[in-house]
Order: sequence, then C-alpha cells, then structure tokens
Amino acid sequence: MAQIPDLQWFLRRWAWLVALTGCNYALDFETRQCRTTDDCRALGAGFEATECRAGSCVAPGSLAGPEPNLGEPGSGCVSTAQCIADNRDEPFVCRRPGEPCTALKSPECPLVFGDFDDDQAVYFGAFLNVPESAPLSQVSTLNVELAVNEFNDSVGGLPGGPLGKLRPLVGVVCRNDPELVEPASTHLFEDVGVPAVLAHLPSAALKQFFVDQALPEQRFVINPGFADNSLTSISSGGLFWHVIGDIRDVAPAYPPLLARIESFIASPTPIRVAMVVSKRFAEQSIADTLTPLLEFNGKSVVENGDDFYVASVPALPDEPSYDYSELNAALLDFRPHVVIAITREEFVYKILPPVESAWDSLAEGQARPFYVVPTALSGNLDLLEYVSVDSSGASSESKRQRIVGVAPASAEDMTLYNQFLIRFRSAFPRFENPGGFENFYDAVYLLANAMFAAGSVPELRGLDVARGMQRVIDGNVEISVGPTFIADGFTALAAGGEIRLLGTMGPADFDPGVGARRGNASVYCIERSDSEGGLAFAYDVLRYDGEADLAGNFPCFSGF
Repeated sequence: MAQIPDLQWFLRRWAWLVALTGCNYALDFETRQCRTTDDCRALGAGFEATECRAGSCVAPGSLAGPEPNLGEPGSGCVSTAQCIADNRDEPFVCRRPGEPCTALKSPECPLVFGDFDDDQAVYFGAFLNVPESAPLSQVSTLNVELAVNEFNDSVGGLPGGPLGKLRPLVGVVCRNDPELVEPASTHLFEDVGVPAVLAHLPSAALKQFFVDQALPEQRFVINPGFADNSLTSISSGGLFWHVIGDIRDVAPAYPPLLARIESFIASPTPIRVAMVVSKRFAEQSIADTLTPLLEFNGKSVVENGDDFYVASVPALPDEPSYDYSELNAALLDFRPHVVIAITREEFVYKILPPVESAWDSLAEGQARPFYVVPTALSGNLDLLEYVSVDSSGASSESKRQRIVGVAPASAEDMTLYNQFLIRFRSAFPRFENPGGFENFYDAVYLLANAMFAAGSVPELRGLDVARGMQRVIDGNVEISVGPTFIADGFTALAAGGEIRLLGTMGPADFDPGVGARRGNASVYCIERSDSEGGLAFAYDVLRYDGEADLAGNFPCFSGF
C-alpha cells in the first residue's frame, strides 16, 4: 500500500529530529574550536591525541578537552588569568591561590556563560537543554546566556567585591540528561563550588537532584519551569523555588474551553471526547485535576460513559522507540470529535500525523477532530510546519482551525516581554520565533538579584541566596527586568530595602511557603502571521477569569 503523504512528512521529519538529538534548530554560532580533527592537531602540543566533536577538541570518548595544566607540582595557581593562559584560553579558574587550577567545563557541563576570566566572578550552575550536536541551538539556553550577558555588559556584574570591585556573573551549564545529574552535581558543588543552580529537569529528576544532591549541600535551586505537588511538598528551608506555578493551575481553563469547542463544532449528535496523557507526574497531575471538572453533552465524564476515552502513553523522551500505533488505531476506532492532548512532544511526532493521515479511510463520514494541545507544544515550530500544509504540500487552513492550546497565562502588560523579544532577536537574529521560553530569562534575573541581596558575606552560600530571594519578590520598590533597570535594583537593595521584580511573565507573585509562583491559565492558538501566509502562535488570546469562564478576543479563526 502506498504511503500517505502526511505520514511520509512525519517520518522524514522525525528522522531529522533524531539526528539532531531532539532539538528544533540546527544552528552553528561559531563558538567552535574546530571543524575537523585535523584542526585540533594543528593546535599543537597537548592536542595531538584529541578529536573534533561538536566544535570542541576533546579526548576520544569524552567532552572534557585536553588534559588541563594545573600548574607545577607544589606551586598551585596564582590567578585565574594564569590558569586560563596555561590552558590555551579554556575556562579555568584559580579558586584559591596555591591550589590547582579548576576547570569550569566537564564532560557533563560543556558550556560557560559570562566573564570567567575575572578573579571576582560569582558562579552559578545550570541544567539546560544542550544537545551534543548543536549546544547553542535551544532558545531556552540562549535566554540564560542573554540574561547573564545583560548583567555583565550593563553594570559589570554584581557589586560588592573586595575594595568595591564588581563581580561578573558566570554560569556553568550542564546537560539536563537525568543520567548525568549526579556527576554534574559533583562538578558544580565540589569542583566549582557554586552556591546556586538553575535546574531545568523533569519533575522526578528535579526532585531527586534537590533531595539527594542540593539539599544535603545546602545549595539554592531555582526551577525555571512548573512546580507540582511532589516538588512543593518538600521541606526545603527556602532553598527551592519555581518560576512557574503549580502545573495544575492550567486545569480550570479546560472546562470552559471544551464548552466553546462543543458549541463551535455544533455536532448534531452527542460528541465523543478522547484524552491522551503522558506517563509523567506533571501531565498525570493535570489529568487527575481536570477529569472531574469536565462536562460535555450536558453530562460529567462518568455520565458520558462510552463517549469518553482516555489513554496513557510514555513521553517520547522517556521511551524514544515506543510504538504508538496501538494508540493511534484506538483513536481512529473511537472517532472522537475532540482530542485533549496532555502530553509532551510525542503528540506532534507520533500521534497527530498518523491519525490525520488515516482519518478519511478509517473514520469515513466523521468530521476530523478538534485538538486541544498542551503547554509543552506552545513553542513547537514543527507543529507550525505540519499544520501549515495539507497532505499534498499545499498551504492549508484546515488543521490550524481545529487546534487551540492551554498554557500558563503571561503578563497582562506585555511591555517588558516585548522589549525582551527585541533584545533576544538582536542578540540571536537567526531565531525567528523565540517566544515561549521567557521563564528562563526571568529565572536568571531572580537568581542574580537574590545573590546580590544576600549582602556582604565571607563566602556566598545557598542559604545566603535563599535569604536574598525573600528580598526580591515582595518589596515595595518595583524593579523591571532588563539591562536599563539592573542598577536601580542593586541601589535599592544596597540601601537595605526590598524590591519586587517585574519580569517578562509579570510581577513576582510567589507563595514563599512553597516557593512557587501563583499562576493562572490562558488559551493560545495558531494564526496567519504575515502576507506570505506564515504561521505563528498567538498567546493569551483567552484568559481564565477565575470564575469558570474565559475572557478575551479570539483572533485565529472566526466563530469560536
């Protein structure tokens, strides 16, 4: 049987994604040491046995680079400048004169952001998405780099060093592969000595990292993503914070959204609703919160009986080789009017294309489903590409007019967010659609201000940062994120005051008891963005009003 064009598109796209280790971009920012192994050999002594991998000259089987020069036996280091010079300008530091130089990079931590060549630098660690094939290809990671650069370029770093010297901010970035967390933590805590970590990890891995590594060492951890009750229930002593609220905060938006969809599709018969849920704690939490709230056909989920179908599937990053064909066949057999996807990337790459491709032949006579997609897909450019064309490759309106999504609500005043987007596009012009990852940028601003607010201490520790965090989330002086306002915040804190940071996501509105932002939900959709017919996500088009309804003007298609 001939392959269906939509499925052919999916298979080609998925092969490309696997080759790029799951990233949405394949970009080269020219931060490489080499293009070929011959380039490494040409660097001379110390590089003869290295090979070129991901733009760096590394020992075979590792990403650690050539053997470091730690100084003459018994002599120890004198300065960071000397350590760097002795190690071919690689990021090495002299943490304590007289001791060996310390490598900031490790096989698990391949990136360093900021002015590491300054002896007064203040360090933090980070677990971020750093694909080996293209380390600087992820918008989330670049948002962290942008924020670090803004602190260093605008004011020279954090004030308060010896003799009034500034302290540049430096981030040591590790891969957020759960299998690498333990050795990366050892490097960050024992080798580099960071007091704080910005940790973007799956919920279970994040909990294990905090409980097993960070908490025993009394290190401060800020999670740029969602909280959930497995995280907020930990007794953290103020050391654990979450930039986005409880993942379950999005659940109340689903019932009024489903009511709108039911009215929009105007089915002459009772509708059937399918829910697909990833087997991850966050997605399961949303589903468990949401299911008792749903109503359609004027009845609850339980009362709808066979008109409601639910299936749980592995998240694609957890089981990349999982066969989703059984689920897809079940969906086609169920013939839903609405599919609610509370999933990860598997919905774009493994579920949506096969179901759409086979619909006409296996669900003949039934209108194609309306899809409610999750927060995880709110910035997925492959979803935009798939939605933009029909099975023949021609421009299509059919798919995008059957898709809406639910995500945490952004700031009601978008001024700071829009200013941030301008700065990001100026710094990284190759990215056309950088939205959806501003939480990483805000996380650095919260962390850096908390580190400064810790005050003058002999050695900055996690508990100092935790005390500083209390001074930046609920003060009476409002300070906006962005390079223009950094000095104003430092001035207010240096005078003994407290500030309230206004981020791209809105004002810092945290519950200090659990360390999580108080959140709300909104609806996003896909719209035509220019005269050439390009597609873009439109965010916060409808907001949950806190009283079981949605408010706003829906721009993506008429009649909704």
